[in-house]
Amino acid sequence: MTRSLLERTIDMARAGRTPATGEPVPTGRRHPDGYLQYLAGDGYAYASEPGGEIYLGADSLQFAAFVQQLRLRGRALDLGSGSGLLAARLARSCTHVTAIDNSAAAVGASRATLAAECAPDRFEVVHTDLFAYLRETCPVDAVVTNLPFVPVPDGLSYSGYGAGGPTGLGLVERVLAELPAVLRAEAVFCLKVHCAVGPQGPLVAEPIRRFLERTGHAGCLMIDGDVPMAFRAAQSARNAVPFNPGHDDLLGVFDRHYSHLGEEFVSTIVVTQSASGSLRPGELITVDRRPAPAATAPAEAVPLPLVLRRYGALTAQMPEGYEELGTAAMVDEVAAHAERILELAAAGAGLEQCVREGLPGVAGLDPVAVRGYLVPVDRLRRAAQREAV
Repeated sequence: MTRSLLERTIDMARAGRTPATGEPVPTGRRHPDGYLQYLAGDGYAYASEPGGEIYLGADSLQFAAFVQQLRLRGRALDLGSGSGLLAARLARSCTHVTAIDNSAAAVGASRATLAAECAPDRFEVVHTDLFAYLRETCPVDAVVTNLPFVPVPDGLSYSGYGAGGPTGLGLVERVLAELPAVLRAEAVFCLKVHCAVGPQGPLVAEPIRRFLERTGHAGCLMIDGDVPMAFRAAQSARNAVPFNPGHDDLLGVFDRHYSHLGEEFVSTIVVTQSASGSLRPGELITVDRRPAPAATAPAEAVPLPLVLRRYGALTAQMPEGYEELGTAAMVDEVAAHAERILELAAAGAGLEQCVREGLPGVAGLDPVAVRGYLVPVDRLRRAAQREAV
């Protein structure tokens, strides 16, 4: 009996490989500068540029590579198509792709990207409200989406490409509520989303479970990266500055709001399909592909060269979005002061204390910029913990 794409996805995810080719699952990395020009020409401003409306980041590239390797078939929808990168990758295996976005700039970018990738009769780009379209469209064989995910406190404004409501999952939950009506019997749904982790795990897990119960699907939730919540709060505060002129405590507002969501922010990919074989309807398999967490440092000293070797491996690919706040120089500075940082960690210091007391160069820096050190310090602690095992 042929095993379903979902069953193969789960097995390969557990092995750290993709279901179609057996190659390692792509992880977040910085995109080459020239890639922006390839996608949609020089006529479109991306979110990383002044006035940019179209988001294109490491998560976009990672998710597009993953979806391409799934080799989905039939008619597909890309909800919130943005740059058009994801739709273009779908078009390499699907018979027809419809890209939908409510932004005129995104629709233009999607159309340009798809036109460069495939024949005109293989795709359609629609400028409309996502939910109005879902209520009117015919069933399809695959739906993929990489929706805005940033938790934004009430009373603050934020870019439309990022805002996901107070929990970050507002748009995701709305899509999950409308989606069952447009999925054919064997359809595949694939979602990329970043979210907070609460006491019961990633916050996206509960709305996914409700979706599985409604559809009879089973699902795989892959956790493939994380950053400390304090780092995510600083990213959000910095990105919110242009949309909240004159506000003098954005970091404080985001810190207070995020403290109620969890202690870490993770990157996930969700794949669902009708349950079959060994999978039961409503079953959600979680595969955690991250390095071991570093809640504590090892009690016994570990030879520093071994720790730095492990640290180098962990930081060879920084987590998605790191370049928005951190730099390669920060990674090097943490390595240079590794011994002092590990002494503090072994004594019970938290991440922010390790940064303040272990890195003499941070004194006087902007509080938001200082948060860029949290990720490499966290990776250093993990390296020490894993080397001690």
